[in-house]
Amino acid sequence: MNDTPKRTWSEEKVAIEVWKYYGGIGGADKDTMIKIVTWLLGFSTTIIGVYATGKLTDSFATVLLIVLGTLVSILAAFTALLYGGYAAWNWAIADKIAMVYEWAEQKPDYIPIPRSETHWTSAFPLRLAKPCQNRIAPIFWVFFFVSLVSLGVHVVLLLHVASS
Repeated sequence: MNDTPKRTWSEEKVAIEVWKYYGGIGGADKDTMIKIVTWLLGFSTTIIGVYATGKLTDSFATVLLIVLGTLVSILAAFTALLYGGYAAWNWAIADKIAMVYEWAEQKPDYIPIPRSETHWTSAFPLRLAKPCQNRIAPIFWVFFFVSLVSLGVHVVLLLHVASS
């Protein structure tokens, strides 16, 4: 069996359009995840804020609200990983096309800024921006972990209310 990838499209122009499509869909997945998870975490934070005011007198309503916040935090964490998987999948397709057609600047191992020109203050952000071949990009993990922190706060509040 031959492991050499074959060119699917006879015209390179068509391959470029397909590459742009999959790369763009991966970027759109990232943008959509950021919007959705930001809204969910904002809603979760609002629930914590309502509890923090101390104006909730009904314990059933308080528990219900905190459980809702817990569910929203779980949904935010799930959404971050789900969209991370979608983006990684689409970016992997785009990377594969770039490798098959041998487009140097579009390959995931292309380094646009030589290490010798990288200042220590930009090294960390550049490391975060590196392509993540067959892995979920760091931004998705950041939103996932922030969602877990939100979940933890809701669980602590729920335990506090339950023990009162």
